[in-house]
Amino acid sequence: MNVHVAQTMNYLKATEIEVGLLLNFGEEPEFKRFIYTNDRKINLKNQ
Repeated sequence: MNVHVAQTMNYLKATEIEVGLLLNFGEEPEFKRFIYTNDRKINLKNQ
């Protein structure tokens, strides 16, 4: 599961998207919500 968390965080860092939701439909379904904001994203919008 840690690989999936890392991948979600990388997507959030690399894109303008600031909220990510990780779903797990295993024996016991679970979800995790991630929020990532930073000033660099302002520069992505200006390009």
